[in-house]
Amino acid sequence: MKNEQIEFLFTQLLYDFEVNRSNLDHFTKFVIARVNYKIKDLGNEATDLKNYLDSDYRDPTLNVTDVIHGITLGTLSKLKSGFQSHEETFKRMIINYSFSILESVFSQSMKIYYTIKPEKLPPNIDSLTLDQRIEKKVLSFMYKKINSQLNSLQQNQKINFYEKWTQDEVDKLIEFKATRDILIHNSGKISQKYLTEISNSTFELNSNRDISWEYIEEGKRLISDFVHDLTWEMVEILKS
Repeated sequence: MKNEQIEFLFTQLLYDFEVNRSNLDHFTKFVIARVNYKIKDLGNEATDLKNYLDSDYRDPTLNVTDVIHGITLGTLSKLKSGFQSHEETFKRMIINYSFSILESVFSQSMKIYYTIKPEKLPPNIDSLTLDQRIEKKVLSFMYKKINSQLNSLQQNQKINFYEKWTQDEVDKLIEFKATRDILIHNSGKISQKYLTEISNSTFELNSNRDISWEYIEEGKRLISDFVHDLTWEMVEILKS
């Protein structure tokens, strides 16, 4: 395969990634603005009602009105709590989708690599077609933990993220993936698997993993940096 074709394939991968990332960024900004507005709006209404019920201006003869106001206050409080719950759901969706687009680029990059360099595949002991061998190899690779994937890239593709990235960046990407896993598989509670992977974690077993928007943005940035570094490293290796 010519160098121009290799560059085109990976440029197309990056283009698709940037489209998905841009869509995710717009969705994230919309969710943050909308949820914060609704929570603030409902909070203000609940505060106004509470202040009225506690004030000296309330007509003591309007018991029915007071009851209605009390019910409304309770309803507003529940709605506010509901919107906050929706916010957590949106956070989980965004983190999960962030890794989905990462894994898509990651797996496609590995498929391109083995298509161009089939000699790097394991021996064909099962008499599989080339496509089947590539699919089997990539699936096996994608099921590994991130640190195992990085070690495999270093050993087999000569892509050394431990040189390109600081250890802190690598650790944060690993932790972001571990957080995604507990959000999806353990209702956002810290699992023993999480604590095993993140040995320096300060979280306690079964505690809730609170997520901030700043944390999400940092994770998205790490994913973007990883995708760009991976694809262009692949290009240089396959062109050589």
